[in-house]
Formats: sequence, C-alpha cells, structure tokens
Amino acid sequence: MAKAFASAGDMDEKTISFTQVGEGLYAFTAEGDPNTGVIIGDDSV
Repeated sequence: MAKAFASAGDMDEKTISFTQVGEGLYAFTAEGDPNTGVIIGDDSV
C-alpha cells in the first residue's frame, strides 16, 4: 500500500507559527514542520 501524502496522512490539529529567521526571512510552520519559507523584499513577498 502506498504511503499517504503528508498533508493527507496527518489531519490532526497543529499549532501554527510565523517565525522570523533572518532579515526579511520567515518560516510559516505547523509544529516545527518547515512548510513555507517567506521572503519579504522591498517590492514583493
């Protein structure tokens, strides 16, 4: 049997965080999983 894709395999409620990791650089995570990196610049995100 194939393993479920991460987002479909674990549907439990997660604590969300938006943490600055550098100048204009943020991590949007759910309980530590590095889900999204966000870079904020002068002209766009």
